[in-house]
Amino acid sequence: GGFCGSVVRSLPFDSQGFDGISITLRGDGNRFKFRLKPDDVGSQRSEFQYQAVFDTIPQRWMTVHLPFESFVSVRRNDVDYSAPQVNKGIAGGRMISLGLVFSRFDFNELPNPRCSPGAFQLDVASIGLYRSVRPSFVLVSSAGTERINRLSTPEQRQRDVPIVQLNPQGILNWKYKGEEALRL
Repeated sequence: GGFCGSVVRSLPFDSQGFDGISITLRGDGNRFKFRLKPDDVGSQRSEFQYQAVFDTIPQRWMTVHLPFESFVSVRRNDVDYSAPQVNKGIAGGRMISLGLVFSRFDFNELPNPRCSPGAFQLDVASIGLYRSVRPSFVLVSSAGTERINRLSTPEQRQRDVPIVQLNPQGILNWKYKGEEALRL
């Protein structure tokens, strides 16, 4: 024993394309676990689930972001180190249920260092999926990378600027290919 949980069963959703779970909550200073159950019923992993831990601050509303990389595959309380990440298993990102757990154990029967015996409180205002902000690129380039590919004959290259004439080790060609990949 030593745990209390709440599970929402039969709540199918797809987490593909998202980076994690976002929870707006108010806690009591204890450490809790968030639970995801993949839609892999019928597989040999049907007893497994994914869990991530999070700490709360007493009586303060907060938003907790749990990246999918922070979830570990568990069966009861034992970590399955060979399991794929949340979105990498046979179910992909399809989940069938979610839940919250308060336990006196972290994982592998190790004690939860932020567990106070007795009454506890966890108020949840919202649970959702989130996407991290993706980086934007500003491409700054020299004209030489474009020019090397516009000049089709050796005679045209001879009349151009020195860097285009030389093109040491074909560096302008490689630079152009890299820039084209960013432009897509």
